[in-house]
This record gives sequence, structure tokens and C-alpha cells, in this order.
Amino acid sequence: MTPPRRRKTPEDPRRSLGRFGEDLVARELMRRGFEIVGRNVKIGTGRSAIEIDIVARSGCDYALVEVKTARYPTTPETMLHDRQRMRLARAEQRFRRGLPSSHRVQLVLAAVAVDRPLTSTGRAPHKPDMRFFRIEGIVEDSLD
Repeated sequence: MTPPRRRKTPEDPRRSLGRFGEDLVARELMRRGFEIVGRNVKIGTGRSAIEIDIVARSGCDYALVEVKTARYPTTPETMLHDRQRMRLARAEQRFRRGLPSSHRVQLVLAAVAVDRPLTSTGRAPHKPDMRFFRIEGIVEDSLD
């Protein structure tokens, strides 16, 4: 007897929007010459592990990238709260421990804003707005 087929449940729209933003940011980082070292990388172990959306590298420079994607009128950069900043700062400290002192690590917020819902194929109907910010002081275009 064959087991009953499972219905494929539709993905949560927020999750697919988040994945869309992460894919877009990863492609942009590669276009800018960064190598994507990992996605959804856990830094640390157990319950204290901290997940970083994208770890990218260019030479001896690393970028730990937190991606925030939102639909207008919400601005994604306002979605990073103090508690998340502290969590990311801890991740940066842990990440630095395993690197030689000559390597630089930068925390980056990638803010992606779309003006309409994604299409059924997971694409944005219009070109999304994408900006990068250094998390320490929110300095725009930190990856130029």
C-alpha cells in the first residue's frame, strides 16, 4: 500500500519575501566582488548560537550581513532593533576569535524594500530598492 500523498502547504509570504531579499543581496555582493562563504551561518553552539543571514568575504575582509526585507511603506532599516544589534555584535566577536588579527570583520545591514507583493514565481514585479548600512553607526554604502 502506498502512503497517502502530503499536500504541499504554501509557504508563509513573509518567509518567501525574506528569502527573496537574501537571494538578491547575495547576488549583489557577488557582483561587487565578494565571495559568499555561507548563508544562514550559525556562529557558536547550542542555544547560544547566533544565525547570520550571509557571510561574505573579499580578500581579508569579511562582511556579516543581516538582511531585512519589507514592503513599502515599511523601511527595512527600521526593523533592526537594539536587541538584534546586540546579538549581532556578539556574533561578530565570536567570529573574530577564529581569524588572524590582519582580517577585518564588518557588520552590515542590507535593507531591501519592494513596492508590491512577490509574483507567484517569487519575483518582484518592479526593481526593489536595496541599500547597505554599516551596523555600528548606520553609515550608508559601507560595501563600496
